[in-house]
Amino acid sequence: VLGFGADPQLSASRQLVEREQEQQGGNTRISFEYRLAVENYGKEATEVRVFDRLPNFANGDDVNLTLGSGFDGLSKDPVYLRIDRPNGILRWDITAEAGTTGEKATLVPYAYTLEFDRNYGLSSEVDDRLKEQFKMQQRERLTK
Repeated sequence: VLGFGADPQLSASRQLVEREQEQQGGNTRISFEYRLAVENYGKEATEVRVFDRLPNFANGDDVNLTLGSGFDGLSKDPVYLRIDRPNGILRWDITAEAGTTGEKATLVPYAYTLEFDRNYGLSSEVDDRLKEQFKMQQRERLTK
């Protein structure tokens, strides 16, 4: 949950709604569905820019990213489209109506799918650290 600087009347959250993994032939397919929520506790509607990002891969040829629902509402701002969008930055320009909190929060749902060879592994920086620990433990076991 994020606060918006000097305006404590706004907050945002991001929720992973569903993650589904399946094997299709020689490929692994992982589908993600997220929901961003913006709450406006104020008495006036507020224009808000909501940002998120898609996964970024060092070698994009190894992973196929397919956009699902929710991307038709992305910002049409030409500067955003030229600079940030090609780098996987997502931006929605929305209006958070007054008093939209809890179940009435302004929602920005979106989904995407990753598909890659089943022998290919995806990892994050945290995963890389864990892999290094695992490798060290394996080396120690082999030298005993």
